[in-house]
Amino acid sequence: MASYRDPNNIETFDNFELAINKIHEGDLKDNEIDEAKLSLFSGMDRPVALHRKGVARWMNKIDHEKWQTYRENL
Repeated sequence: MASYRDPNNIETFDNFELAINKIHEGDLKDNEIDEAKLSLFSGMDRPVALHRKGVARWMNKIDHEKWQTYRENL
């Protein structure tokens, strides 16, 4: 979980805590899990300019095979 330039940081931290508690208690509905997966993969699979993709992989030392393995494990 992350927040960037959040003007409501106290409320955001409260929501983070609620989410953690909900996960810990196993009180998740199937549609909530599906929505979380869609959100995760839509961020991972969004179009990225080739130069940015190359720089990110070079800086993080992650080749295509490692990235694909990481994605499949998720």
